[in-house]
Amino acid sequence: MWEGPRICPNRCESGIYARQYMPHWALRSSSRSPRVRGQLPDDEPEPAELDPAVAQFTANLREARRRAGLTQEAVALASGVPQGHYSRMETGKRDPGIRTLVRIAAALNTTAAELLAGVTNR
Repeated sequence: MWEGPRICPNRCESGIYARQYMPHWALRSSSRSPRVRGQLPDDEPEPAELDPAVAQFTANLREARRRAGLTQEAVALASGVPQGHYSRMETGKRDPGIRTLVRIAAALNTTAAELLAGVTNR
């Protein structure tokens, strides 16, 4: 239930918050443009290309998941890995540990060796 405007404890210019739950310092305008989801600001570099070994692993992982007919969410649930973590592994932003790799392989009804097929250290 709304109780009316809150008085700003820092005695800022307006005397009240512009929005009930927003602190006064968040209301100040910024010279930077707001960040749009999915876009990088101009000052951040583009993500680098994946290492060939990582690219091969992610391709193997994606192919095994598609062959099993599962979604990322289903694999994550079956293997006990958070869905976001699994998604980052499949895109090459995160490397799995040995235990995680074995659990994912079991969820995909394959072996860790098949997921690592073609991965070299060259």
